[in-house]
Amino acid sequence: MRLLRSLLIAFSMYSRIPTPHTEWKEADMKYVMACFPVVGAVIALIQYAAYTVAAKLGLNVFFTASIAVCIPLILTGGIHMDGFMDMSDALSSYKSKEERLEILKDPHIGAFAVIKAMVLMILYFGAVFDIISLGEKPVFLLLCLSYFGSRILCAAFAVCGRSAKKDGMLYSFVNSSEKGLVMAILVTEMLVFIMLAVLISPVIGAIMILAMALSYLVCAWIAYKAIGGLTGDAAGWMLCASECAAAVAVTLAGHLLRLI
Repeated sequence: MRLLRSLLIAFSMYSRIPTPHTEWKEADMKYVMACFPVVGAVIALIQYAAYTVAAKLGLNVFFTASIAVCIPLILTGGIHMDGFMDMSDALSSYKSKEERLEILKDPHIGAFAVIKAMVLMILYFGAVFDIISLGEKPVFLLLCLSYFGSRILCAAFAVCGRSAKKDGMLYSFVNSSEKGLVMAILVTEMLVFIMLAVLISPVIGAIMILAMALSYLVCAWIAYKAIGGLTGDAAGWMLCASECAAAVAVTLAGHLLRLI
């Protein structure tokens, strides 16, 4: 029952997908981080279903790519993009760790956040457009799968990593976690993710996984250096960067295989 409540909390926090109302008790937060990847799995299913319908309707590549880019933003309510923009402002300030943490609390956004978000979305849209242009369903399926994998990595880094501050929603979820069991579930989910990616396409899947892992490692190193650890905003920033890295890796690998 607690696992189900943790799942409902994960969906109500990290998505705009309607869920039954549940009271947020600390005991029910034990497995939220383990359930977080399930949100990504549902987004992946909806994304692939939309792609299939678009193909049946004969929609052009540009419009289909636009839908594919908007779906994750709509389903998550932009919560991770919000973290990406806040973290972008903090990193661009070149101030002390304490001052950067204060910037993360500021609800306003600066010019650097807008610029970096535009760069990210243009790059992501271009990669998605190119993936759809390839006309190969397995390649697009890998893109969808990245939503599942990015959240597994995000949750694992959050549970195993160091918090930059002793408050915030991410800290509450991590601090309430039964870490041993949560990590066991996350490892199982990671094995499923790797198996599916490799089954869909051994080469492209492996390249995507490597790109996502490297993205998280680099982002974690930057976050530790800049703010002393992870926050909810930093986690959202890492997740967005990882999904963009996955999309770029998938499309580049798809073209590389055609050249070989």
